[in-house]
Amino acid sequence: MTNEKKIWLCEQYAQKAWALSLSLAQEAARAGNYGKGYAIVASEARKLADNLFEYSAKARFNGNNNGDFSGVANFAFMTGFLSINAMIEMLHVCEADDRNNNKSFAVCVEDLRRLALELNDLGGNKLWQRPFVIQEITTPVKTTRKTDFFFKYSIGRNSLVENALNIKEIYYGVKSEITEKTFNLRGYEIPVIDCGRILNLQYTSVNADRQTVMIVNTNYSQHCEYSNYGDIHALLIDDLDVNTIFPSKIGYSVPPDKNHVFADYSRECWDAVGNDQFIFLDLQKLKSK
Repeated sequence: MTNEKKIWLCEQYAQKAWALSLSLAQEAARAGNYGKGYAIVASEARKLADNLFEYSAKARFNGNNNGDFSGVANFAFMTGFLSINAMIEMLHVCEADDRNNNKSFAVCVEDLRRLALELNDLGGNKLWQRPFVIQEITTPVKTTRKTDFFFKYSIGRNSLVENALNIKEIYYGVKSEITEKTFNLRGYEIPVIDCGRILNLQYTSVNADRQTVMIVNTNYSQHCEYSNYGDIHALLIDDLDVNTIFPSKIGYSVPPDKNHVFADYSRECWDAVGNDQFIFLDLQKLKSK
């Protein structure tokens, strides 16, 4: 693929991100009081579009003769985070108001997902080797069960899961924004749960200067504002892959493997395919450390 074609694609993807930001803003307005999270995703999509337009303009007018478009990988990563946050918001709205029709928003989620994969291919870094396989998420949620969708992540290469409804947001922050005790998110100082410090684990990341943060409600209820310091915490986690959210029925609780680093900090543990275990962290214990 020629450099000219790559620059043209960057511009097309920027236009797509801008159009998606408008669609997301419309969905936020349509959702009324439930649309605050949608509005945040829309705002971030607009910032992404602006930055991608700027990246394309620099490549075109400065002359990208070496064919290096590796910077696009960061846009792919950020778009992936947006699609995950959009999925989480869709689940929250469906849970809070079963009368809310999320068909059009589900289309936006799918378009964000596709854009992330397209940017990933253009960047050539192949951050995500596996395709999305979450068909249930790309259509309106049909179930009324509160625990059908789970969020898979890792800390120090240890696989963990959380109910998606307990998660407020996923943020890809600059490490300098995070202190030992607090994380600043849009003006809110959120207490940090640092399992790396508590259990002497090493985080993994595609970018040494950035840190993935999961904003989680430690009392396991979605009805909680960021300003409620007693419940909302910033859990530092590793980077995510594209199979982050998956549908599942409630599993059978089993004792965790005693050799697992989080064995003493689990509130529940399921058996999974391949003799693995899905461990749910007891964030109440961790935040007291």
